[in-house]
Amino acid sequence: MNEDLGNVYKRFWLALNETTAPEILCRLAGDEDLDIRAFTAENANTPADTLHKLAEDGDERVRCSVAENANTPAEVLCRLAGDTDWSVRANIARNRNTPAEILRRLAKDKNEIIRKAVALNPKAPAETLRELTKDEEVYIQEVARKTLNSRADILPKSDYER
Repeated sequence: MNEDLGNVYKRFWLALNETTAPEILCRLAGDEDLDIRAFTAENANTPADTLHKLAEDGDERVRCSVAENANTPAEVLCRLAGDTDWSVRANIARNRNTPAEILRRLAKDKNEIIRKAVALNPKAPAETLRELTKDEEVYIQEVARKTLNSRADILPKSDYER
């Protein structure tokens, strides 16, 4: 499909290179090679409309890459927050651009890895972090406390401080 862009190694390089033109990244998003699509989804230069397309990919590794891309539009992050694959949701929870309402929802996920990712996110709402200081998992409580204590915008510190 993208043979005119070179062999698979050249296409890997193009997908990984943040100076690759957006038009080329758009073409690579449709590559038959899963890794090339995933690398394209990670690329900071990949256009928003291409990230929208990649968010629909049938492979969770590609969707994970979209979820961790700092340039993924909020509406795509919101849609991916409901993904059935826990690793996609965990990357959404880690992404600093995930909207607050999505982080609140993910903080209640049954998967503890996702709750921990929210607790680690410095952009998580203060009230969400406070709720996580009461999580059933002690290590999540500790992570949430540490994140709260590192935030200058949250004062005064109260019962979550230890």
